[in-house]
Amino acid sequence: MNKFENIIADILQISNNDFKITDQIVDIPEWDSLAHITIISAIEANYNIKFSTKEIINIKSITDLSKLISIKQKK
Repeated sequence: MNKFENIIADILQISNNDFKITDQIVDIPEWDSLAHITIISAIEANYNIKFSTKEIINIKSITDLSKLISIKQKK
């Protein structure tokens, strides 16, 4: 697993095998609103990027988050 997936697993306190990159956030019981903000903050710190409020609200899946990281890293 990559750093991105390890961040998610660590914060949610689940195994990397408990989710797939294609999962919707609502389908992961451990991923509540507090976990969402904690994951976003950890990703911003680890990747040295910043998300807008609109971007954070529009993240509906792990794929959405992964794509957003890639976009931010290219800037």
